[in-house]
Amino acid sequence: MPWRIVWLCSFLLLMLLPARALAYVPPPNQGAVTDTAGKLTAEDDRQLEERLAAHRKRTGHEIAVFIVSSLGNESIEDVAYGTFNTWKLGKAGADNGVLLVIAPNERKTRIETGKGIGDKVTDLDSFHILRQRVGPLLKEDKFRAAIDSAIDALEALLDGKPMPGVPTQANVVRVAHEVHVVDPKKLLSDESKIALDEEGDRDLEHRKYFAVLLLPGDDSSAARWIDTIRRRVGEKLPYKEEGAVVLIDPERRTVSIFGTFGLALDNASIAPRLTRALPETGALDVVAVRAVIKATTAVIDERLEKIEAENAAPPSSTPGEDAKEAKKQAEADRQDENSGWLFTGAIFGVLLVIMFIAWLRNRRSFARGSNWGGGTYSASDSWSSDSWSSSSSSSSSSFDWSSSSSSSSSSSSFNSFSGGGGSSG
Repeated sequence: MPWRIVWLCSFLLLMLLPARALAYVPPPNQGAVTDTAGKLTAEDDRQLEERLAAHRKRTGHEIAVFIVSSLGNESIEDVAYGTFNTWKLGKAGADNGVLLVIAPNERKTRIETGKGIGDKVTDLDSFHILRQRVGPLLKEDKFRAAIDSAIDALEALLDGKPMPGVPTQANVVRVAHEVHVVDPKKLLSDESKIALDEEGDRDLEHRKYFAVLLLPGDDSSAARWIDTIRRRVGEKLPYKEEGAVVLIDPERRTVSIFGTFGLALDNASIAPRLTRALPETGALDVVAVRAVIKATTAVIDERLEKIEAENAAPPSSTPGEDAKEAKKQAEADRQDENSGWLFTGAIFGVLLVIMFIAWLRNRRSFARGSNWGGGTYSASDSWSSDSWSSSSSSSSSSFDWSSSSSSSSSSSSFNSFSGGGGSSG
């Protein structure tokens, strides 16, 4: 009986281990660059190894690249996390490693960073690197150029310098991903949509709550667009259904809201306020869209301030009340401690009783003259009974980079090679 308890406790402890600890097992570390997908030439690998080794020798920071052939059933976040910790990137005690993960088969990327450099390479930095520097080049199957572009930015940030400009070849393929402002009817120019997307990337504190849709409210595709955008925005919020869509109707010149922003807002009172932000005349242009976005962020700020005020601590009490409260708290702590000891004692008492009963059973069996091969440990005994084991034997009696959407880990991921440690996008 006692051995059953030990076995059961061990099983429960195993089940309680963090899922990540039992998940992805990465391949052996091949150096600064590990390419199991075969996307780099031998010369590419050699040059990148030399570059990253020189940076590590000069600064002590360790940057590694992992091009994985397939994620299998794992998420890019778990693969990056597991690889980063298994390879033990960065100096011991400094936790100053950086890992760039590229999954060509699933078209996803991620940057995982150690806690020791979280202030140098932030989640927002990782998001920009993946979306603006890496994604456009991967769309053209330029893996070496994409990795070089990411390393340019990471080395600058780790040196305490501003991130360099986007390389020329990435500028050539600049496109409007319509992450923050979706324009199915192409009412805005590509340049305007690119500008709005970049502005949204710089204001993720607000844009994680909503996205703008430019579409007539009675359009047959409106419901489908709203549902798609809400689910994408909701991925960045605690509950998937909380993302909001701010619908600007260019024909009626009205603004409607679908969703709660994750802030329990009263949409009936907010929609008219956002509608008033639209210019009364003229075409629906980037200026009008910016006005609605500005009004929306103001509403979010007001709501966040109200929530903060509601959650603020009450005014401090008088010294006498503080002393009385402290005494009451101390008494409660003592009672909790006593209850804890009583509970522990009860558990130990139960275990002692079980062990005593088992001892008595064994003693009686030996008193009858039975032996280790006798009926006491037969298939019908509790040691190997059907209720514990099915055996009757008594022998032993764990971005799509072609897509227009992105999502925003320190850890940072970039889903679909269009946006972002760990940071994903």
